[in-house]
Amino acid sequence: FHDMLFVRVGIAIKVCSECATLLLCISLVLLSAALSFASPEEELGKWWKHSEVVRALDLSNTQIDQIEQIYLLHREELADLMKTLRTFESLLKSAMDVEPMDETGILQHAESVAEARKNLEMARTRMMLSIRKQLTPEQWKKLEGMQILSGTLVVTADHMDLSKSADNEKVFDISNSEIEKPVAIYNPIPPYTEEAKKARAEGLVVLQAIIRKDGSVDSFKVLQGVGYGLDESAIRTIAKEWKFVPGKLNGKPVDILVNIEVSFRRY
Repeated sequence: FHDMLFVRVGIAIKVCSECATLLLCISLVLLSAALSFASPEEELGKWWKHSEVVRALDLSNTQIDQIEQIYLLHREELADLMKTLRTFESLLKSAMDVEPMDETGILQHAESVAEARKNLEMARTRMMLSIRKQLTPEQWKKLEGMQILSGTLVVTADHMDLSKSADNEKVFDISNSEIEKPVAIYNPIPPYTEEAKKARAEGLVVLQAIIRKDGSVDSFKVLQGVGYGLDESAIRTIAKEWKFVPGKLNGKPVDILVNIEVSFRRY
């Protein structure tokens, strides 16, 4: 079998894969919706250092420094707890693979995993509680409407205006007739997740994003999701790997607001 990526602008790519055929149709389409915001994902990253988050929350330098100190205070503990969780998860997986199965041992490993997860979540909650005390109620509400995915801002609520970039320059709508449209020059296939394979999940992921003047893509908003890790897979791949010849106005590169559709299909 093969996975095929068909890009609606006329690029077709085939790659070999162990799974059934995955068809992804990716296109830039007209965007005119208002822009917004997203709740920090489990793996927050240093969102308080992200320029657009700082601008959207109107964080002061004092707040940024305070949050950084809170993070540094908890970082080592969180890393140790994450390492412990990964160790117990690995032991559980190994126990599940052994024949004949040791049911008692497997259940003991499962209890260890559950306890490790509980300890990690409690530590994360303590850190977020400390951070909460540094924010105003309005800032906290906005933060709850944000998602930071592997360092990439994902917009999923209505708290942030992306009509301007982080450097306060205008972001243009792709429908503007004076704009020279961005052109994809490298767009590898977002991987089909194991969770989605097991669930035989299919569907269309629709993302709103900004193609920057340097050809990178960021500031994502999930307009339509599929779940099973496919939304995240699309965002990670596009944010980290996709490159464009940027859109231009009067011959000069500009930031362009677009929709990107990724259709996951199994054939």
